[in-house]
Amino acid sequence: MLNSATMLTLLSLLPFMGAVLCLCVYRQRAVAIYLAETVMLLALALGTMVAWEHSRTVHNDSGASDASEPRITAIDLKLGRLAEKGPTISFNIAADGLNIWLVFLTLAVGTAVVASSADWAGENAGVAMACLLAAIGFTLLAFLSMDMLVFYVFFELTLVPVFLLVGLCSALLSLERWGPGSESRTCRLTFDG
Repeated sequence: MLNSATMLTLLSLLPFMGAVLCLCVYRQRAVAIYLAETVMLLALALGTMVAWEHSRTVHNDSGASDASEPRITAIDLKLGRLAEKGPTISFNIAADGLNIWLVFLTLAVGTAVVASSADWAGENAGVAMACLLAAIGFTLLAFLSMDMLVFYVFFELTLVPVFLLVGLCSALLSLERWGPGSESRTCRLTFDG
């Protein structure tokens, strides 16, 4: 069985690997949707195992929680200081008592969205599934980051695939069925700010 750090690393990379595979089969609608569903179900299973391992390490034999909650650290890279006396930036991906539930919630909602994608994905569903999996992957990395600047970077990177999904893929996904063309343009302009 994989240790917790390996499972957490695989969990953070799995949506991106699925996004690349969905881009490879972007012309085959059914294959792209089933591939994205499989990736999300695997990620949900892996996230459940990570949450289970974390809950086992938190509770001692008597069932009471320890005062200092341990965390599962997957990646810990020290990137240096922003300035001579500035804060130290580190790329630290870890799971603790708060973010493990946010990760689990992201995976559960993401799995539901991907499972319902057969209704709204158009002919080029691979592009839409790749954008959706990339957005889920960046959201997972944002929740798993332990440094505020790294959290901000991943949180902002979440907007890139969402922008592509709303703005550029609207013609591919035939969003006009949710309203006339003017409402679709309004949605894109609202997102652009």
